[in-house]
Amino acid sequence: MNWIILTAIVAGFGMYNFLVKLASGKFSSIVILMIVSGTALVFSAITSLMLKLSGQDLSFSKTSIHLPVLAGLAYGLALFLYSGLLTKGLSVSVGSPITNSGTMLVATMLGVIFLKEPVTGIKILGLILTISGIFFLSK
Repeated sequence: MNWIILTAIVAGFGMYNFLVKLASGKFSSIVILMIVSGTALVFSAITSLMLKLSGQDLSFSKTSIHLPVLAGLAYGLALFLYSGLLTKGLSVSVGSPITNSGTMLVATMLGVIFLKEPVTGIKILGLILTISGIFFLSK
């Protein structure tokens, strides 16, 4: 596991949550969704161009295109709802940990159920602690 990259990802998502909270006082949820999604599209286009110019293959399976499309729809809905809650006064210090922890729970359950990922005692303990954290943060 590459902890440096994971740390950068965590820092990026942390900044994302913080910046969406700051923007929530200045824009509506749909405007935040459009700006974030548009910025991500530009970033993706530039990154794709750089990868293509470096010789990487960017081909994809047309039979599986629905998977990233569904992921984009799920992300768009989640961002719209999350920024709406932040606009209505949800604290980022509460909303971000709860949504991130809940995301971890859902992803773990989907991985175990559909991808047959292993369930270990330590993973179960981590999930129990996560649920406890969500409970205490929501108080």
